[in-house]
Amino acid sequence: MNPLGIFWLAIAVLNVARFIPRFAHHISDPGMVFDLLFLMFWCGLAAVWMPIVVFNSWRVDPKSVSHRILWKSRDIPMSRIVAIRPTKPSRLVGGSPLEIEVSRFGAAVYPHDYIIANPVDREGFLHAVRTFAPQIPIEV
Repeated sequence: MNPLGIFWLAIAVLNVARFIPRFAHHISDPGMVFDLLFLMFWCGLAAVWMPIVVFNSWRVDPKSVSHRILWKSRDIPMSRIVAIRPTKPSRLVGGSPLEIEVSRFGAAVYPHDYIIANPVDREGFLHAVRTFAPQIPIEV
């Protein structure tokens, strides 16, 4: 799991828990509308973020690298991977992400696609890629 995502989810849950006692005492208060909107915002954020954090996985097998997020999956054949290198973390992708350079038509034919991968077990992911496809240059 992504530790940064779990941190933000915990902040959201704490904010929601902070407002629950106020609803019981201030049902008729006009300020309750703001509190209710704030609560709905955090619940919506948790409902969207939680499945993305939990159901995000990378798998390496001898023929391809597979990425599954929620119900969508994508297979990247090992023959199309040009290189794997580290990239800078961003606000959306924390930790130490990897950039997977993928060719459409061949290693020497451009344009190439760049996929940002942030596997939970980074070293295990890189070891599996080195094991199954030693021809792929890994710049880590």
